[in-house]
Amino acid sequence: MRIILLEDTAVTPQRAAIERLKSDALLKLTLEEDRWNRIGGVAVRSPRGALIGYLPSEDAAEFRPSLMSGGELVAIVVEKGVRHGQQLMVVGVAQPGNLAVGPEAPLQAQALMDAKPAPDVYVRTYTINIVGEQHHQSAVRACRSGDRAGIYLEPDNPHDPKAIAVANSHGDTVGYIPRDSFLQRIVHEEGGGFSATVEALRTESHGGMGILLNVQLDGAAMQRRSYSGRNVPKAVHNDDDDYQPRTIPWKPLIGIIVAAVILTKMCTG
Repeated sequence: MRIILLEDTAVTPQRAAIERLKSDALLKLTLEEDRWNRIGGVAVRSPRGALIGYLPSEDAAEFRPSLMSGGELVAIVVEKGVRHGQQLMVVGVAQPGNLAVGPEAPLQAQALMDAKPAPDVYVRTYTINIVGEQHHQSAVRACRSGDRAGIYLEPDNPHDPKAIAVANSHGDTVGYIPRDSFLQRIVHEEGGGFSATVEALRTESHGGMGILLNVQLDGAAMQRRSYSGRNVPKAVHNDDDDYQPRTIPWKPLIGIIVAAVILTKMCTG
């Protein structure tokens, strides 16, 4: 049995899938592209098919020929834990029937997890969608591929005190990080940070322009700014389904103005 520390286990939904696994759970190995688009990556999946993580490239290279020739490999959960705010998992990989976990396996697993570098030792980049761009089209159209994006916490946001705003290079809001993004957990639960650049603009179903964002998990300090100090003149929610723009009650306002004019004429007449 080979004791292996999986890669890419700190990302939602992999992290949630790991938390549901029990010790000694039996896992499946499948041959597929991994997150870095490497053909022939070896993925580790739960019994129900949920992605858990990937074998490191050197281990994947060793087991790939067996999988490509139709051989069967399985894994078993040896240990899972958290280091530097990262969800980690160690598995034992072998052919079916050879999954006996020796007494030294937990110690090996702990050593592998303890040797995992802190997040600021390396930087990984992910491409994500943001939400709410349809309410900031002028700011979105000012973006260019490669532009550095501003990332701001808005603790006084009346719709969501955990809102993470995205701004263009001029500081104008272009949208928000989705509420269900793994970045929310990194920022609000793990105290981590990230920086971002604009990957590309794209045409959305509503006819406006949207943004693909390149996110670097580099531990960058998260800046704060006031929700009321943003560039937009109307309320914007980072959950599009609940968005309701603020409107000025013109009819009652016109009625008040007309009444004031009439009253003024009566008083001066």
